[in-house]
Amino acid sequence: MTDPAADPYQVLGIPEDVSDAELRSVYRRLGQLHHPDHNNGSAESARRFEAIQDAYARAITGRRAGGGERPQSASALKGTPYGEHAVSARVAAMEREIRERSLAEQRARQEAAAAARAAMQEVPPKATPEELGYVTTDDSFGRIFEDARGALSRRWSRSRGSSFADRLADLFNDSE
Repeated sequence: MTDPAADPYQVLGIPEDVSDAELRSVYRRLGQLHHPDHNNGSAESARRFEAIQDAYARAITGRRAGGGERPQSASALKGTPYGEHAVSARVAAMEREIRERSLAEQRARQEAAAAARAAMQEVPPKATPEELGYVTTDDSFGRIFEDARGALSRRWSRSRGSSFADRLADLFNDSE
């Protein structure tokens, strides 16, 4: 296993201020040079290859945790477990993102509730049956009977010649 306290830049044999492209180029070159498949499965090759991979991962992790091209100093990485800086930075970023999303969801729920309350207040009052053109039962039957009485009264008044018709006409006329 590799020494976690070893300076990743010393393991790779490069200065700390190299660019990301140069770092990647050195990593690839050393990886091919010390790959166990290229060295007949040598145990020393496997150990060196593992050290190169670990050093490259720590160097990249330090750069990303430090915010871009500028590498984090190797002394800051000494004595820390592999990737601790990147993990804690990533966890902090995820926690911040979760808090922001939670707040955004809470604001959205509050806005939706406020919109629903506003919509409930804007509902026009329900129309009355009279406004809709419906007639109440008492009113409609009264009109029907009044119209029927008037029609019968006119018919019987035209046929006043018979005594029965006269009596019936008198009956209808007396009820007024």
